[in-house]
Amino acid sequence: MKRRSTGSSRSQSASETVCGSRHPYSLLHVSVDLTGEEKMDAEIRSWLAFAVQKLSEIKVLAIALRQGRSAVADELADNRIALDSRRNSPRVNNPDCGLKTRQWSEVIPALTNIVSAARELRKQSG
Repeated sequence: MKRRSTGSSRSQSASETVCGSRHPYSLLHVSVDLTGEEKMDAEIRSWLAFAVQKLSEIKVLAIALRQGRSAVADELADNRIALDSRRNSPRVNNPDCGLKTRQWSEVIPALTNIVSAARELRKQSG
């Protein structure tokens, strides 16, 4: 794709060339602050970052680059806890997604449980 000349002789950064914008990393379409999301489940909230939180993360990275990881050890530990929480959460990881690679002796009971649960929910909902 050919870029239009802006009449400026300055060279464009790689991000401008790739994204076609002077501000490709803006927070324009990001919600502002996660702390206002009081009704959101705490576990899920720990996995997210809105604009204020993203800026805080950038600050942590800048400190780590200048002063080393030990300067932000607590923040990195908190991040690791949130990552592990998401990685191991049944909300994100459905063990039944592996049905294609399981043996029939594992698949049939899992599917039976799913069908039973669906029938029970239908009874409850009328």
